[in-house]
Amino acid sequence: MVFDLGSFNYRPDTIKRSLDQYVYGQEEVKRTLSVAFWQHYSRLKRKAESPQDPLISVNKPNVFLVGNTGTGKTYITSRICKLLEVAHLYVDCTDYSETGFTGKDVEGIPEQLYRAAGKNKQQAELAVIHLDEIDKKAATLDKNDDVSRGGVQAGFLTLIEGKKVQVSEKIIVDTTNVLFIASGAFEGMDLIVRKRLSTLGIGATPYTPDSLRVMSPTIKDLEKYGMSGQLLGRFPNFVYADSLSSNDLCGILHLEKNPLIPDLVSDF
Repeated sequence: MVFDLGSFNYRPDTIKRSLDQYVYGQEEVKRTLSVAFWQHYSRLKRKAESPQDPLISVNKPNVFLVGNTGTGKTYITSRICKLLEVAHLYVDCTDYSETGFTGKDVEGIPEQLYRAAGKNKQQAELAVIHLDEIDKKAATLDKNDDVSRGGVQAGFLTLIEGKKVQVSEKIIVDTTNVLFIASGAFEGMDLIVRKRLSTLGIGATPYTPDSLRVMSPTIKDLEKYGMSGQLLGRFPNFVYADSLSSNDLCGILHLEKNPLIPDLVSDF
């Protein structure tokens, strides 16, 4: 798998149609990610063709996904990367801690990315990093919680903004052009939003599996949850994944490119 930036010619609708064959529902997530990937690599391509053009933006359209476990947040990202043949690294944020504490060090992520890209420096620097379970690194005031969470968020921020890290004796990987996707379930977020709405005199919203979508958490709500405002500011795209209904589960069984029923039938 080798990604060729110079020949990148995908459009958002092309990416979306491909996703439709593998992912049932989640229309907003599929649209947002399709546009983000297209924007990112189109901008990098134009910048590579006209490096001196000051009008070409290189701001990264990173995406922040919020949704319950099992709604396809990581799967959709991996499907797009497979379609575009872009190197992709999945990072479980629960495994990481600040330097000096027990757990993996954020500084080691570029080296993992380099290996995921087949030890190809160019491919690694055009790759995608998916930071899953990022809500588990929300900083809290509870002294019994992991005090390194704020440091982990700061480490992620440094990578997102762009950092050059030596991954071998002669190779340095720059994360400046790496696209970042962050995701998490953010359990308990609805309580923060309800409290804010009640102070505004707005009636309580009945709890449903999609309460977060209905109540639309703000950046301030996420900050109260324990996320760094600086980190959130590096994600211009926020999107909420729908919880799966019984109809969605039935639809998943009959997907065009990933049908489950034929496989189950063949077992008997």
